[in-house]
Amino acid sequence: MINYYKVSAFFISATLLAGCTQQATQKTAEQIRNEAADKAAAAVDAASNAAFNEYVESKKHIDRSGVLRKEMKPLTKKPPFFGINTSLLSAKELAVLKAAGEDFQRIEDGAYPTCTSEPDVALADGGTLEYDCGSYIIVRYKSLTTEKGIDGYIYGPSIDFANGNTVSNVNFYSYAQMSNFLSTGSGH
Repeated sequence: MINYYKVSAFFISATLLAGCTQQATQKTAEQIRNEAADKAAAAVDAASNAAFNEYVESKKHIDRSGVLRKEMKPLTKKPPFFGINTSLLSAKELAVLKAAGEDFQRIEDGAYPTCTSEPDVALADGGTLEYDCGSYIIVRYKSLTTEKGIDGYIYGPSIDFANGNTVSNVNFYSYAQMSNFLSTGSGH
């Protein structure tokens, strides 16, 4: 005679065991996925760090001798000389400041700087470009953003004079404003 209680207990035990085994297998699969994701993220971080270190190393040859003295602080956002007393500058510093001011103005007008033909850094944020010009670094910000619920861009130039002093004139533009700027042929 079959003992139904023993058979039922056997099937219940087998079902619970199968469920636990499946749960353990799923947990293991989830752990494996998490570990793979962690390894992939670590590989991306390592590649990013290596690329950044390579970029820094590639810039060591740049002549920074024309860098403005630290005490030559910009007083305004107005190129070409940003309010700096030009009578205190050497001829080389004056040439650097004039070139930086011209590139700053070119970006404000929607053109590219002339200090170098290609950007050193191009961000995938809507179009931000960085140019290392030797005695200064100029960034053309063009980044997608939302301000006060309005979608648009931040746009404008920023100069780092490689002496701790910077000048920026970056502003928010709605899509319509940026589209108008681009349609005039001056923006890129």
